[in-house]
Amino acid sequence: MGKGGPVDNRKNTRQVRAAVLAALPLLVVSGVSAAATLDYQLTAGGGHSDNIRRVAVDEESENIASAGVQFSLDQRSSRLYADLVGNFAYYDYLDDTFDDEVLGNFAGQARFAIAPERFEWLIADNFGQVLSDPFLPSTPENRENINYFTTGPDLLFALGSQTRLRFGGRYSMTAYEDTEVDSDTVLGEIELSRLLSSASSIGLVTRAQQIDYDNAALNADYDQGEAFLHYATEGSRTLLTMDAGYTRIERDAMDNTESGPLFRLDVTRRLTAATTASLSLAREFSSAGSDFASTQSQSIGLETAAGRQTAEPFTRESIGLNWTFTRNRTSLSLSGSWDDHTYDAQPALDQKLTSGTVAVRRDLSPVMSLILDGGYLRSAFEQQGGDYTEASGGLTFSWRLSSRVSINATYDHVDRDSDQQIGDYTENRYWFYIGYGRGVPRTTMLPHQFAVDAANPER
Repeated sequence: MGKGGPVDNRKNTRQVRAAVLAALPLLVVSGVSAAATLDYQLTAGGGHSDNIRRVAVDEESENIASAGVQFSLDQRSSRLYADLVGNFAYYDYLDDTFDDEVLGNFAGQARFAIAPERFEWLIADNFGQVLSDPFLPSTPENRENINYFTTGPDLLFALGSQTRLRFGGRYSMTAYEDTEVDSDTVLGEIELSRLLSSASSIGLVTRAQQIDYDNAALNADYDQGEAFLHYATEGSRTLLTMDAGYTRIERDAMDNTESGPLFRLDVTRRLTAATTASLSLAREFSSAGSDFASTQSQSIGLETAAGRQTAEPFTRESIGLNWTFTRNRTSLSLSGSWDDHTYDAQPALDQKLTSGTVAVRRDLSPVMSLILDGGYLRSAFEQQGGDYTEASGGLTFSWRLSSRVSINATYDHVDRDSDQQIGDYTENRYWFYIGYGRGVPRTTMLPHQFAVDAANPER
């Protein structure tokens, strides 16, 4: 008997809505951004895996035909701020171990100043893949698409020369390919702020949002409120934003209220002309969809996001560190993060994620470059038997045949050690592909510009 009925119809309708809404930022920006900066890379090639199912025993090899596109687009003007970053690949498994698939990630936002400094409209979207079963490795059988879309207006009023009043509204939609935890969020906020100087401000923000899940059987709808002080400063070499206040959650299915302190801190410092460091700290209530959006924007590649996907809200405590070094021929980046997700209503869902990455690029000559990268992930769950560590490394050689055409060879290695034997595996992949494009597409969202860089554009 085939599938059908109201639940499937709602799921199909939501997936169509998600696809249409996800395309809006790109469609709108492409129509109005003649001055936008676009870097892209189109690739075609093939690869080989010695353990395509990522299992501990009875490994199977597989040959893969691949086509991909990587791009970044940005525009900054008085009327439009746009930032789009994407990386997608199509895999055809030639030995038919799996069906062909498209995977990748996209993060984008466009802010339209319809009436500059009075009325603005935001469109943002995050798309990628998450694990269906958080305890098992990422394979075509254990990952699914997720899309997190947000849009809404900001109304701004000047109350004298130093005081501002802002009213904001947002609608957000979280859509999963398979998991039945799709949701809609409606948010409203008011901010009263005062300019302390030309580079700093402080404000009081109150925010309320309602989260409703499509699947009524989950009985998981809740309201969330926040009240906090917001401080922001932009120095010549330092950027800082901080929120400090109070937050609470009221569930429709329960009488009790969860509450606690709210804190968010983001600091970025230009240490020298070649090095930049950043620190982020947070303690807040979050959901699976919004957490995916906030962490995915830090690196847009082909990776699948780790962790649970549930309808339960959780307390998120996190630390993030990043350091970059860039010279004419050499670049180096180091990053690390720690995330603790605490589910007060269901402690068995608690999880901790610790990760680190390193990437080194060296231009061997004007036409040849070498990239070395490595990663580490530790996932620890309150539920017994699911903990694992995963270490990865890769080496890519690129040779530019012309200003637009290049050939590339890549080797990737992954080693996973799990409490479950079914979660252990070692895999080696080899890739060879031809690329055509312009520039070097970014893999992260645009950083804020330092005043020292604005004064010295050649940097």
